[in-house]
Amino acid sequence: MNLNTVSVQKLMWKEDILPKLQGKREACNGNFCMFEHVPIENKVLFPSQLDVSIIMLCTEGQLTGFYNLQEINLHASSLAFFLPRQILEIRYMSENFKGLFMSISEYLGGFIFGDLPDILSRNVYIKNYPDISLSSENFAIIERHCRLLWDILLQQQNVYVPAIVKNMVQSFVQLAGSFVHHCNLDTNKFTLSRDVLRRFLVLLGEHCKEHADIDFYAQKMKVDKKYLTKIVKTYSSKTITQWIDYYRLRRMQYFLTKTDETISDISNMFCFATLSCFTRSFVRMTGISPTEYRKKYGR
Repeated sequence: MNLNTVSVQKLMWKEDILPKLQGKREACNGNFCMFEHVPIENKVLFPSQLDVSIIMLCTEGQLTGFYNLQEINLHASSLAFFLPRQILEIRYMSENFKGLFMSISEYLGGFIFGDLPDILSRNVYIKNYPDISLSSENFAIIERHCRLLWDILLQQQNVYVPAIVKNMVQSFVQLAGSFVHHCNLDTNKFTLSRDVLRRFLVLLGEHCKEHADIDFYAQKMKVDKKYLTKIVKTYSSKTITQWIDYYRLRRMQYFLTKTDETISDISNMFCFATLSCFTRSFVRMTGISPTEYRKKYGR
């Protein structure tokens, strides 16, 4: 992935994507939608932040990409959860890629997931490992549930459809969550060291604008700085400094290309001592100045 020339775009579901969906079925005033085809032009979705939750049930083909910097690989019998305001990038989608997909607005998600605290507690896991391979038996159960919900959405005149949708999506998430605990991923990815890495990435996503120092994250996590540095390097493809630079660069690119914030304000936002420090840091990571980057890639 070339970080130097890619910026993060913020996509509004109802304005940018929903109108492009063909054969979609909606409920709850457009806050819930199911569809069978992914509307990705040229089969590439540039690093983007969606404002909805997306659930993908892959029945055929393959889809690969990145989600919060972690590689994803969807194939037949895979299930994936993509949460709002996370960074998603699809790099490849096979010609025969098929599945069932759900979009859930944050508004509706508050009603659906607010009743499921145990499901929400898995968000840290989903943010870092969204793609789940299911057994053929469990996948068949999940698919039947989805197909039933798909058919129910045809009953537009039924005043009970919104309530049914809420209850069925709740049960779907509970069912999927129960399968996650029986996946081989439990033993491979829920080790103590992996948990340290996940906690670091979550904190980094929340504080990368204000803090570029390793000490801050080590103190927040109550672990030794050397231990944290070693764990991140061992259990990921990057050093801890590379992760911090990556997160900060993506945010900088977003503000430079998708907002009208001045370069001076962006520099202050990322807590640089001076504008010159910001410029030097940005040039180090991209090879060009913030001003040049905005001119080349800005809206």
